Amino acid sequence: INKKVFELVKLHLLYNKLSITPDFNKLPNFIFMGLHMQPEKTSLPLGGEYDHQLNSILTLAKGVPEGWKILIKEHPNQFNFRKINNSNFRDTHFYKILANIPNVSLVDLDVDSTELIKNAKVVSTLTGTLGWEAMQMGKSVLFFGKPYYQGCDAAFRIDSVKKTWEVLKKSLTLKPEHIKRELYRHLLFYIDKGFFIPVANWEDKMVLSNKDRQSQILTLTNHLIKWTKVYC
Repeated sequence: INKKVFELVKLHLLYNKLSITPDFNKLPNFIFMGLHMQPEKTSLPLGGEYDHQLNSILTLAKGVPEGWKILIKEHPNQFNFRKINNSNFRDTHFYKILANIPNVSLVDLDVDSTELIKNAKVVSTLTGTLGWEAMQMGKSVLFFGKPYYQGCDAAFRIDSVKKTWEVLKKSLTLKPEHIKRELYRHLLFYIDKGFFIPVANWEDKMVLSNKDRQSQILTLTNHLIKWTKVYC
């Protein structure tokens, strides 16, 4: 256990050494990509062939136009020494490879993710809630796996280097108000049909309640809409 904890501490120190605090006033166009903590189902199995996140980063790096940057921020919980299994999913080579890709920069963990979303042209993730947060702020999303918002027209799947530039161009045509409207349409469709996101386990939990299914759906969706309006 001590060895695993030491590995996490060592990786954290390396990340701090390689990461930067970006000056948004001097940055060119950039994509913000937040990494997933691993192990977690958001990457394996939901990330599919991109469960090793280096694959998704390399795909983006090779697919974006010349002059664009990709800012990568590690999940802060990745270095949590109480989650010793995390040390099996990162190593020094992972961060050193990222630091040596010309159009990729690692971002200091103290940099506010909200500011990164706000200043990015688009946001990228495997399947993370980061994508939902980005659309609430009027930013389109490029995703690689199977996120719960994949049916939203403001989110675009990438499955190859060639497709990266194709979907990036399309995403850049969307205005913030259109993106927010599409997010609402997606949410209201689920509410209208009484659907739950396939990666959740709400159906299993509902049978444990004394309330009927429809009442529980209304309670959940009313709170979700209220929470979403805070951002939209």
